[in-house]
Amino acid sequence: MFGSGFWAAGKGWLYPTEKQQGFWRAVGFFVLLFLLFQLLQIVITLIIYSVGFHQSLLALRDPELARSPTMLKSLLIAMFPASVPTLFLGLYFAQFGLPNRLGLLPLLNPRLGVLGWVAVIFGFMILMFGALNLVYWLAKFDTLHDSGLVERTMADMTSDPRIFAFALPSIILAAPLAEEFLFRGVLFAGLTNTFVGRTGAVIITAALWSLAHAGPAPWVNVGLIFVMGLVMGVLLLRFGSLWVTIACHTAWNAMTTLAIFATGAPQ
Repeated sequence: MFGSGFWAAGKGWLYPTEKQQGFWRAVGFFVLLFLLFQLLQIVITLIIYSVGFHQSLLALRDPELARSPTMLKSLLIAMFPASVPTLFLGLYFAQFGLPNRLGLLPLLNPRLGVLGWVAVIFGFMILMFGALNLVYWLAKFDTLHDSGLVERTMADMTSDPRIFAFALPSIILAAPLAEEFLFRGVLFAGLTNTFVGRTGAVIITAALWSLAHAGPAPWVNVGLIFVMGLVMGVLLLRFGSLWVTIACHTAWNAMTTLAIFATGAPQ
């Protein structure tokens, strides 16, 4: 029940060696898709804030209200509808790579088998859970009082399971798909065949990915996100498929989301 891809990954790196995207083309696609996602998220957030929560947009002239719990809830819910067109456009852009791969990103089935998937995902979860608890213990980090805006907002949403349910697709599906596609998909592919090589691609994408979380997340979590980015970069190189990093990212977000829902507190 371990697939052929699982055993093949144990013998060598499976990430494609041929060039998939030119560097500047990949950077251009990355910036365009990232800005598009941000723009769509802002527009959809305002619609949800106004229509869904019956709030006045004129009140947002007050900076404090712009960071209110209701606005943050709207922002989380908006992630999923904003990610869908971004992903489809990204897949369309990916066709403009080199002819031998038709520009496709590494989205082939890794053929890990049932036990292979279990081993990879649970191995990732155990590794990151151990790292998280070690860092939190060393930094004397209090998850109840020191957690970031996203965690506190989700904890607040547990008081209304209906609203919490609307945010689930964004956290569990949209965030992993959009972030993995952009950072370890498009950008990673453009970096691997430059002078930074595969090692540089892993480090740079992990650093940029963690910095993208620097606003709503405390510094301890930003550091953990960087470490997680390094681990997922290595997994991408080892198994040669974005589905592996997407699955690990999804599993991690699902675990933390369910922990918040179960306890009603940031985790």
